[in-house]
Amino acid sequence: MASLIRPSSLVAAILLFSPLAKAESIVPSFSQGILNSHTEVKSTVVEDIKEFRYRTGYQFTVGGENLTPSTTNISPTGFTKETGSVQGTATTYVMPDLSNKPQYNITDPSKAFTYYETLETPGVESYVHILRTTEIEQFTDTTSTFQ
Repeated sequence: MASLIRPSSLVAAILLFSPLAKAESIVPSFSQGILNSHTEVKSTVVEDIKEFRYRTGYQFTVGGENLTPSTTNISPTGFTKETGSVQGTATTYVMPDLSNKPQYNITDPSKAFTYYETLETPGVESYVHILRTTEIEQFTDTTSTFQ
């Protein structure tokens, strides 16, 4: 069966009898307004600071008044090896052998005398632990006006 309407005739008929399409611009319909915004940010900063100060050598000090050395050495002779641990960290250092330290005699027994000796060995000289918490709060208020 043959079609009574040709396709080209159908297209022509649709174009002739269709309504016209029109486009118009869209314009916002508000004339004024206010936008308020409030923001809060809260944070906490925790700092854990540990500071170790190490002495890596030794210091032997001798002093006084009215004293005369009775040995020829002015510092201990020989060294010993010492091992230890600081907060789980193994340490090894060498220090003077104190069995060979210098000896002193009083020069004039009829007068007063003073004598001192100190030994500062390698190891932890000082330890500082700072635990600090800082609370930070930030507030922002914003108002925007449209006219």
